Amino acid sequence: MKKGYIFSWFNSGRNYGQTLQAYALQRVLTDMEYDVKHICFESNRYPSMSVLRKLKDLIRLTKSQRTVQSKFDKFICENMKVTNRLNSNKQVQKFISRNKPDFLICGSDQVWNPYNIHPFYFLANIGDESVRRVAYAVSTCDEKRKGKFLDYPEIKGWIRQIDYIYVRENSGKRIFSDLFDVSSEVVLDPTLLLSGKEWIDKLKLKTYSDNYVLCYAFNLTAEQERIISKRAKELNCKIKYGNIINENDIKKEQWSPIEFLEAILNAKEVFTDSFHGTAFSILFHKNFIVFDNGEDEKSDAYYNIDRMNTLLNLIGLSHRLMLKTSPNMTNKEDIDFSMVDSILNKRRKECLFMLRRSIE
Repeated sequence: MKKGYIFSWFNSGRNYGQTLQAYALQRVLTDMEYDVKHICFESNRYPSMSVLRKLKDLIRLTKSQRTVQSKFDKFICENMKVTNRLNSNKQVQKFISRNKPDFLICGSDQVWNPYNIHPFYFLANIGDESVRRVAYAVSTCDEKRKGKFLDYPEIKGWIRQIDYIYVRENSGKRIFSDLFDVSSEVVLDPTLLLSGKEWIDKLKLKTYSDNYVLCYAFNLTAEQERIISKRAKELNCKIKYGNIINENDIKKEQWSPIEFLEAILNAKEVFTDSFHGTAFSILFHKNFIVFDNGEDEKSDAYYNIDRMNTLLNLIGLSHRLMLKTSPNMTNKEDIDFSMVDSILNKRRKECLFMLRRSIE
């Protein structure tokens, strides 16, 4: 059995999409009968349930943060394999050297965002030359910020020593070609490598009766809130808020990763500005609207609408994107998920083949 290690963010800041993409990549590789673990270093928190950790969290985190973080730690302990905490670059290097992996994988998520650079997320300065290096579904910044890469001239050398480069967005393919003259292929995010049924079965997700539309967004305009409220009234249901930070108005559920998935699974419809909110809406066959809330220069450096565009264009649902600058009427037509599934199933098989080929 081949052994490998994954360099990704998996427990950094209580981010549902981040943790679930890390779970999915490891799950897929495990199903392929590879022995894989996530490397726990840098911003990744070791998922301990110890009394000492709880005491530290009592000092460092708010009450609501402690509640959610304990749920993340529990999910990772029960469903993922991670190394012990490695507290320095030297410890990581020694660990990799001692354990002699057959392959190293970086990705997914924004581990190649130029606003947070670390050589290990480019699989650089670790392992000997015989180790197979694969970047899978790595994500990066918006194209208008690609100049930030020029602050790190060493990246060109790092990228060129990777055997296979797979990116998540079309814009990433263009950026790495333009700046570093490397070729790459656009692939599915790890969460989409599992079907909706596989997510339900593997994590034993529960269905329940609760009449609501789900809003999972990091920011909303007044117009977007009006659209959601109007749609909830048309469907005669309430609104459940997964994550909103709108000026001083904060509404947030204290979900575990599994409860997050179940919230989407059991919603009547979903309104989101999140990539993974979009991905799981598709997997669970939910009518959805995607809000573009980061198209201006002042938006979050980690926001990149092309991650949504790449996915929506692939499956023929680009009309479900609502621009912040020109909101239109909510699309009330049901999505034809038979067509979506057909496209996704074909692309999923292709991506799984590429992933296995890159390791073998």
